[in-house]
Amino acid sequence: MAGTVLLASGVAVVLALLFITRNASRLFVVVVHSGRVVRLRGRAPQGLVGDITDVVRQRPVHSATITVSVRDRAAAVNASGDVTDAERQRLRNVVAAWPLAKIRAAPYRSVG
Repeated sequence: MAGTVLLASGVAVVLALLFITRNASRLFVVVVHSGRVVRLRGRAPQGLVGDITDVVRQRPVHSATITVSVRDRAAAVNASGDVTDAERQRLRNVVAAWPLAKIRAAPYRSVG
């Protein structure tokens, strides 16, 4: 009985650490529908959100999730959904124009 409780506790701790480290590098997540940002979670300056909106509004992007996280001390973009390679590159360029310190300094927001 004690071994089972100890094993369950160990698994819970490992899962909690994995969850924390996964979210520690994430700066923000943007969900897009019909060229509009419908959900934003994390630290993103309003100007950067506006720049991202300009990119997804141009075609417009039907449905996508854009995640910005820290990799190798720089902001990295991961876009999934209805996003072309050219739009992915534009998103990377837009995010790279913003210093990582300014993104991290933005207040945490949860909209949508």
